[in-house]
Amino acid sequence: MRKAVALTNERGWNGLVETPVILLTETIMTKYSTGDHVSWNSEAGRVSGRVIKVHTKDFDYKGHRRHASKETPQYEIASDETDHIAAHKETTITKIN
Repeated sequence: MRKAVALTNERGWNGLVETPVILLTETIMTKYSTGDHVSWNSEAGRVSGRVIKVHTKDFDYKGHRRHASKETPQYEIASDETDHIAAHKETTITKIN
């Protein structure tokens, strides 16, 4: 988690008394990042590709609603062999290289 400090004026805009206020901004930590080379098991066997998008909120994919969260992200992956893009849960992919 990162911290950002903002200043607020207790007595108004004139700045006579300023009090620091700590604002917390959340850093999303996922196992894989955009650009990572990963593999997964498909009907055709083991396939590899690159992560092109990380989803931490529900999203629509090929006409279906996919559920994702900060705790259970999903990844869009472009295949190395074809122009296919797949969406996978974190538990189904493995980082390679």
